[in-house]
Amino acid sequence: MSSKNLFILILSISTLFIACDSSKENNETEEVLVEGTLDFANVQGESIRLEAPLRVEDSDRARISLTALWNEEIVTDIEWNSTDETVATVTPSEDGVALIEAKAAGETEIQIAYLGNELSMTVQVIALDNLSVTGPERKLKPSDSFNLGVKLQWSDESTETIESLENVNWTSNTAAANVSDSGEVTILSFGDVEIVAELNTESGETLTGSWQVEVPCTYPEPSGRSFNTDLELDTVLPPVKWERAYSAMDGTITSVSMEEIYCSAEYDWVKTINFLITAGWCTACPAHLRAIHDISDELKEAGGLLVYIEVQDDDGEPADSDFAWGKLSELLGSTNGFFVGDKETQPLTRFFGRSPAIQAFPDAYVVRRSDMHILTSLELNRFVGILPLVQIAEQPNEDWSRIMPPPFESNCAEGDDEASEPNDTPPEAGSIELGTHQGAMCSATPDFYQINVEGSWIFNLAFSHAEADLDIFQYAIGQDAGDPIAVSNSTTDLESITGAGPAVIGITSYTRTSTSYTITLEAP
Repeated sequence: MSSKNLFILILSISTLFIACDSSKENNETEEVLVEGTLDFANVQGESIRLEAPLRVEDSDRARISLTALWNEEIVTDIEWNSTDETVATVTPSEDGVALIEAKAAGETEIQIAYLGNELSMTVQVIALDNLSVTGPERKLKPSDSFNLGVKLQWSDESTETIESLENVNWTSNTAAANVSDSGEVTILSFGDVEIVAELNTESGETLTGSWQVEVPCTYPEPSGRSFNTDLELDTVLPPVKWERAYSAMDGTITSVSMEEIYCSAEYDWVKTINFLITAGWCTACPAHLRAIHDISDELKEAGGLLVYIEVQDDDGEPADSDFAWGKLSELLGSTNGFFVGDKETQPLTRFFGRSPAIQAFPDAYVVRRSDMHILTSLELNRFVGILPLVQIAEQPNEDWSRIMPPPFESNCAEGDDEASEPNDTPPEAGSIELGTHQGAMCSATPDFYQINVEGSWIFNLAFSHAEADLDIFQYAIGQDAGDPIAVSNSTTDLESITGAGPAVIGITSYTRTSTSYTITLEAP
């Protein structure tokens, strides 16, 4: 082959190569558009648009699988893209299914492209912000109980009720209420209430929410007419008060108000208010008051507040608080509670003295602080001697209207009783003359003796106070009940009454225990 022909061949091949390269470059830059319909679909091939947002922290709703349709057929060789992968990512698979997964609150566009066609869909992602705690909207008061509800609060301000609260942790940030593990709230007192709920998410984040309410103090509505003095059981004690009350502990002058006791957190320790009704001239009152004094510390520990009320002074006139302090502090010394005079009861002076329920002194009334209802009275339970105030304070919601007395503890042997038995009523009283007589308190009923002496006499009763606390009282001949003429109820081993002429003497065991005794009846 000649040199000339070889040159022509090489030139021809080069031209072909150049032509081929030029053709390939033109194909890459040219956009090919194939007409058809592009759409988003679920994995079943059904056209879909995401109307509900994806939810971060919700494993069931944080992701969704999509496919793409070309002319209503699922295609696999399609391009997927998320315009903001911090909000949601898209991960396609070889079978044409793309997983859309929520990452953070916001919006992103999910895009698909196929044969020159493009389509996008807005995807909203919401995240949990916190919890919303719901409670009753009614007016609340102490002792109310109810359950709280909890809702998930999302970033788009939507909420969703949590049906099962077993994973919610509850705390109360106030002494005015407590909350159980199940979210049951009990209002304990008045004031601001805040209950906090906490829930740990799947990622370990802690969501919180709180329910807040103010429980205003409104004294319960008294029963019947305003400041009803009937003092009936299971009715509300009217909101009596004393502007001048003496602290029984140190004599400090202060004020005592039932409304304040009911409303103030200062008295949250109180479960019962115990009113001890007495009179300066009352001979049976000192023993009763001393017995209360003996349990006053235990009563306070149980939640019992004492209010000693002197209704009348030594002359039977209305007693003021100064008289109450002088009389009671001398008798009891330093003790728990308050000393007040009924003359200074407000807003109705002599409130207790006016009450038809108080028939004799001493008397006592117990009021439950949670609703200011009268639970019981000594007048309705005279046979118990002293109300079980400690037990009532410990269980203020029990029925204490009728109280069974504790059993009498008898240690008497056969023959210990006096020869005059039975002498358990004034008509059965055993007759005694001057001299010494032996007897024994062997049952809960009193022993009665009739003194048949025309002149003056002294009746002495000696016994062991370690075994029983015996008291004596004097009735007139023919008297079966009512206030005694005289009473001796000290804390010593000797009780004594001085009198003249025929009389009936009764002996009782204040402690409801038995002991033997010696009677000495002598002329002065």
